[in-house]
Amino acid sequence: MSKDSSFLKFGDMICLYSDVADGYLSAIGHNHPNFIVQTVKDQTLATVPNQRSMVFQVLPKLTYTVSNGYRKLIQKKHKL
Repeated sequence: MSKDSSFLKFGDMICLYSDVADGYLSAIGHNHPNFIVQTVKDQTLATVPNQRSMVFQVLPKLTYTVSNGYRKLIQKKHKL
């Protein structure tokens, strides 16, 4: 284990827990902008049925912006 292993890095998979709402942040869908809180009061995280919706990957901000710009450039090129 490296000495910087306690720091969050790009590519890490994380779960976000809310003390206020007493649950984990969960995504509704891949392209849906809303989130919900999945409560796990008397359960361990291992017994929650939809665990995959609570796991997020840390990515650089420009990943989407760059791919979106590339897609627009390709579309523009095909129109010419």
